[in-house]
Amino acid sequence: MSTHKNINRICVAATFFSIVLTVLLMNGRTLGLLPIVSEASSGDLFTTNDLDGNWDTASATRIVLSDSGSTISGNGAYVNGGNVYIVCA
Repeated sequence: MSTHKNINRICVAATFFSIVLTVLLMNGRTLGLLPIVSEASSGDLFTTNDLDGNWDTASATRIVLSDSGSTISGNGAYVNGGNVYIVCA
């Protein structure tokens, strides 16, 4: 016997809504629910350039972060007032 009068009702309702949510998530596409991320972009997270392991660091901009002052060697970034700004990709 529960100490609170409505605890059994709350447990039954929570179980019911958990089952409904699980069924909706498992069968969302057949029920007409659309995913948040489109299928076209979900598989294209990395470009062929990202997956190429034979890249050269000779032209890369190096950023070294430090409490005493960050240093940058190369183009496309600068330090101003202790903040590092990347201005070119």
